[in-house]
Amino acid sequence: MLKLFKKKKPLIKREEDKRSATEWMLDQITFYDVESILEIGVTSGRTVVDLAKRLPYCSINGIDLEKSNINQAQQLIDSNKLTDRIALQVSSSEEIPFNSDMFSKVLAIDVYSLWEKPSISLFEIRRVLKENGKAYFYMSNPERVSELSHLPTADELCELLERTGFTSVSAREHRNQSKLLGTCIRGKKVA
Repeated sequence: MLKLFKKKKPLIKREEDKRSATEWMLDQITFYDVESILEIGVTSGRTVVDLAKRLPYCSINGIDLEKSNINQAQQLIDSNKLTDRIALQVSSSEEIPFNSDMFSKVLAIDVYSLWEKPSISLFEIRRVLKENGKAYFYMSNPERVSELSHLPTADELCELLERTGFTSVSAREHRNQSKLLGTCIRGKKVA
């Protein structure tokens, strides 16, 4: 059964739910005492730039399978004068090019559908997380996007996180009025 996690802030009001998946997901994350963040699937670079602006003392890294996405993201980073704060690499989530126990948070927004071997990607994400670090995954509602209909449900992804060693696995639904837009799933790494 899907366990919904509770925010420390009041619940999001419905009129605020029209924000993008990325904006909504970032609001679900507690960022105090965060030293380092990895985003998997940087695409345009907007998320890493937003994180660098929100968290001026945090190290931010990103990976993406596509060199063209890295180039586009790097242009955005350069134009925001954040080159010294954000590092990007072309890489797969199945072979994350960082040391173990390196990141406080790992974010993966709508990239689960691209993973050929989800279990391997989740083991890799868990490997690069520090002890007590958390990973956050945003999944668009497969019923809204026909190309995603083959993907597991949020419940199934929660179960996969638990099978790959994550604890405190929970989810929060992203809704606009009564429509389910997507789900944010989080898992924690403990020793």
